[in-house]
Amino acid sequence: SASLTILSNWQDVDGGSLSTSPIFKPDHREVLDEWLQSTKDFHALATAILRVIHPNLYDAAMAVALAVSTDERLSQHMKRWALPFTAVSLISNRETVKHRDLKAGEAMYDLLFSVGEYQDTQLDISQLNLRVSYKPGTTVALTGRLLLHGVPPCEKSRLCQAYYFREHVFQRCGVMDPGFMRQEWY
Repeated sequence: SASLTILSNWQDVDGGSLSTSPIFKPDHREVLDEWLQSTKDFHALATAILRVIHPNLYDAAMAVALAVSTDERLSQHMKRWALPFTAVSLISNRETVKHRDLKAGEAMYDLLFSVGEYQDTQLDISQLNLRVSYKPGTTVALTGRLLLHGVPPCEKSRLCQAYYFREHVFQRCGVMDPGFMRQEWY
């Protein structure tokens, strides 16, 4: 079991400039490019889903991407990223303990794509007393900062590709979190 997080940008410890995950460094370029190419359909689907379920968050995220792309240190990386999300985690064959995504904004959606050879497992959203079927091919959108969520271990191979946002990147770029989705935005 393993987990890998790929951050297009995050804030340095000193609260200063934004920088990228180590996987963006030149010695990892081939691996990153291969992953970006092999998952481009997932990325396109995640982007389209976000645009439909929360168009204002999509617009804000694209404004963040534009702001980051004007930073000459990061512009070359953002040309390759092509996602509104600021981070993606790959979670392979492991339990995802119940947690909240404390670095996300309250109304920022996580998108979870699950694939693999397992038969079924469940996504546990404890606060709502809800266990959702989480079969291969399932996509779930949730506000991960507000909702305690997790997935138990399963017996066969499972990969979750989790797309999400880091609130401080929006703040650093001067882009307001649009808040919760509203029906009148459609």
